[in-house]
Amino acid sequence: GKWTILPDKIIANEANATIKIHFRAAKVFAVMGSETDKPITIKVLLDGKPVPSLKNADTGLEGISVSNHTLYTLIDHTDPSSGILELQINDPGIEIYTFTFGD
Repeated sequence: GKWTILPDKIIANEANATIKIHFRAAKVFAVMGSETDKPITIKVLLDGKPVPSLKNADTGLEGISVSNHTLYTLIDHTDPSSGILELQINDPGIEIYTFTFGD
């Protein structure tokens, strides 16, 4: 899907917009928000499969619901690993400001 690329964020312009990131880390976070008045669901995939629900994480099999501008946990593993993180955006209006990675 189409994205607007700005200096401080990217914005999904249409439904079914996707972003993929190759990473190596134990934890992956994103600062995101919605420019609409309704929550937007993001399906989170790791190597093409839904990220299972993890204790104290924001992810689930259906993905995460983004409404507030805040830090969301995408991956929360014990040990670092490599993979392809994919975010599938259901509706336009999602704003992604940054991704952060940790051990």
